[in-house]
Amino acid sequence: MERELPIFSIEGTDFLVDVDKLELREKSNPENTISIFKMQDRQNGKGYLFAYDKVEKNVAGPWTRNETVAVVLPELVTLDPEGMSNKYGVPLELFSTKTDFDLMVDQGALKQRLSGLLPTVDIAGHTFYVDLRMDMLRPKDDFLSKGIEFSKIEDYYIDEKERYWVPYNPKTHEFQDFDVTKIIEIPKDLIMVTFPHQTK
Repeated sequence: MERELPIFSIEGTDFLVDVDKLELREKSNPENTISIFKMQDRQNGKGYLFAYDKVEKNVAGPWTRNETVAVVLPELVTLDPEGMSNKYGVPLELFSTKTDFDLMVDQGALKQRLSGLLPTVDIAGHTFYVDLRMDMLRPKDDFLSKGIEFSKIEDYYIDEKERYWVPYNPKTHEFQDFDVTKIIEIPKDLIMVTFPHQTK
């Protein structure tokens, strides 16, 4: 039997707290979701903060003209301890000392990152460094490659999927653009690859 999700109410509208998807989902309109990643993380386990559009019933956009209110969402370990326990495999009795940050962030990877080690991603069998300072995915052990510059692939970002979908040359380890109006198939030296937004 499916577990009943906890409810968090905002301005009279009930939202289901879905820790598996890390989102709030409007109970009476499941298509309306608010991702935790669109909220500002507050320090020291004090939850999340976001501007709520009272008309759209979602996170207020930068150009909204509707009335907004500031909403503080408590930590997920407080809102749905059972769901967080199931998702991250941590017994409920340990939750008194845990925050969302403790559970959701790989502490070993964070320690490595803070020591200067860049995160990596595998693309078609080749390792790339996620180098945000250089605004690119930089291929490991290939200094002749231009890699994949985020500024050059903006048009290949799919908002709904929160992912890039780009043409890639596995021989040169580079993003390789082509004119979609002049071809009838993907060029034979290229493949299409997908990876999440650099913030993830």
